Amino acid sequence: MQQIEEFLQTINLPWATVVAYGISILAIIWLLAFYCPKLRKIYRTAVGCDEKAEEEPPHYIPPVSVVIYARDQTDSLEKLLPQILEQEFPSPFEIIVVNEGQSESTREMVEQLQLQHSNIYLTFTPDGARSLSRKKLGLTLGVKAARHEVLVLTNADACIESKQWLRLMSQPMLDPTIEVVIGYSQLNWEEDNSMGCRSRAFNYAADSVPWLLSAIEGKPYRGTSYCLAYRRDTFFKNKGFSRSLNLHNGDDDIFVNEITNPKNTYVQLAQAARVEIDAWNISKAWSSMKKQYDFTGARLPMRYRRLFGFSSLMFWVWLAASAFAIVAALPHYEIPSIAVGATALILWIPVIMAWGKVLEALGSRNLRMSLIWGILTRPIVTIFYKLMGLKAKKKNYTWH
Repeated sequence: MQQIEEFLQTINLPWATVVAYGISILAIIWLLAFYCPKLRKIYRTAVGCDEKAEEEPPHYIPPVSVVIYARDQTDSLEKLLPQILEQEFPSPFEIIVVNEGQSESTREMVEQLQLQHSNIYLTFTPDGARSLSRKKLGLTLGVKAARHEVLVLTNADACIESKQWLRLMSQPMLDPTIEVVIGYSQLNWEEDNSMGCRSRAFNYAADSVPWLLSAIEGKPYRGTSYCLAYRRDTFFKNKGFSRSLNLHNGDDDIFVNEITNPKNTYVQLAQAARVEIDAWNISKAWSSMKKQYDFTGARLPMRYRRLFGFSSLMFWVWLAASAFAIVAALPHYEIPSIAVGATALILWIPVIMAWGKVLEALGSRNLRMSLIWGILTRPIVTIFYKLMGLKAKKKNYTWH
C-alpha cells in the first residue's frame, strides 16, 4: 500500500482519480464481456438464417393461410396483396383479409382480385363491436376462417419485397415441434429525414434487441404482428386472446409469451423474410408503437430488458467515472486524460462495430457516426416515453 501511495505521489495522482478510473474500467469490462457478445449473437443468427435461406428449398411445405389485418386501408392492401400473390411458394395458400369495419372501397378492391384469384377471402369486424379489442376480434375471425393449419400473419400496411417471404416464414414448421415462427419488421428509415430520425432508428433497433435475443436464447416473449406465424391448433389450445381481452394490444407480445416455450419457437432473421412497415408518418408510427409496447411490456418477462437497461447505465457510469478521474487530478490532468482516452478507444471501437453488425442484420440505416449519441441518450428517451405512456395509460384498455 505504501508503495502504491509513493507511486501516486510520484505521478501526482490522488486516490480519488485512481478509484474513479477503476470504476470506469469495471464498467468497460461489463460492456465488453456481456453487452458486445450479446449483440454479436443477433448478427450471427441473422447470418445463419441467410445461409439457410439460400439452400435448396424443399419440394413440399404444408399449405398456409395468410391472415392480413386491415383498418380500412384500401390503398395499402392494393400494394400488399399482389406482393403476397406473387410469392414463390410450392404449396397452395389462401389469403384472408380481415377488415376492421365494412369499407366499401376495400370490399370492391378485394372482389376485383377475386375474379382472378380464387384463394382470396374477405371478412370484417362488425361496426357495432364495442368494449373489446377489435383487432383481436378480427384476428380471431380470420383464424377461424382459415382452412390450413399453418398461419402467417401480417398487417395491411406491410411491404414485402421478397418473393421468398412466405416460404421462409412457414418452412420451419416442417419440424413438427415448431409451433411459432418469429420474424422481424422495421419502419422505412431511409424515408425518415425529419428531426430525430437517427435516434428513432437506433431506439427501434435497441428495443428489438432484448426480445430477439431472448427468443434466440430459448426464452421467447414477443414477436411482431407484421411478421409472425403460428399453428392454428396452437391458437385454439391457448383459447386465443382470452387472457388479454381487456387490452387493445398484446396480440403479438402477450399472446406470443403465452404460446411459446424454449423448444417450440424459431427465430427467422433472414433478409428475405423481413417486412417493411409502410407508414405515412414514420415519427408518429414509431412513437405509437413504442408507447404501446412499453405498456404491454409491463406484463412480460423483464430479465433481458433489465440486463440491457443495466448496460445502458454502465455507459453513463463509465462516462461519469472517467470525467471525475480527470477532474479529481487537476491541475495534473495529462496522465488521466491519456488513460481515459485509451480506455475510451478500447470501449467504443468494439461497441460501434458490434452495433454496426446488428443494424446491418436488422436492415436498419447506417448509424455509425451517431451511435455514441444514440447509446448515451437512450435512457433519456426511454424515460420520456415511459412518462408519455403513463399519461395515456387508460387508452390501452378496451373499456376506455
